[in-house]
Amino acid sequence: MMIVGVVGKICAVFVSIPQPIVGGVLMVMFGMIAAVGISNIQFADMNSSRNLFIVGFSIVFGLALPHYMNGHPNAIQTGIIYNGKHFSLFLGKRTYCSQ
Repeated sequence: MMIVGVVGKICAVFVSIPQPIVGGVLMVMFGMIAAVGISNIQFADMNSSRNLFIVGFSIVFGLALPHYMNGHPNAIQTGIIYNGKHFSLFLGKRTYCSQ
C-alpha cells in the first residue's frame, strides 16, 4: 500500500473509485467477516449454559454499549483526561463496537 501511494498513476486509480462503490465493498467485506465469525459458533456446544451466556452477553453488550456511552458521556473516568476522552469516543461510536 505504501508503494501504491508513492506511484501517482496507481494512486489516481484508487482515488477515482466512487464512494458508493467503496461503501459497497466494505459492507461485503465486513459481512463476510461477520459470517465467518458466526459460522465458528457451530463448533461450540450450544447446549452448554456457559457457551450460551458468552455468546448472548457478547451480542447484547456490543449492541448496548454505544447507546449507553452516548447517554452518559462522562461514564469513564480514568483520572487521565486524555485516556478518558479517547475511551468515551471509541466506545460511544457504533462503528467501533458493532454495526
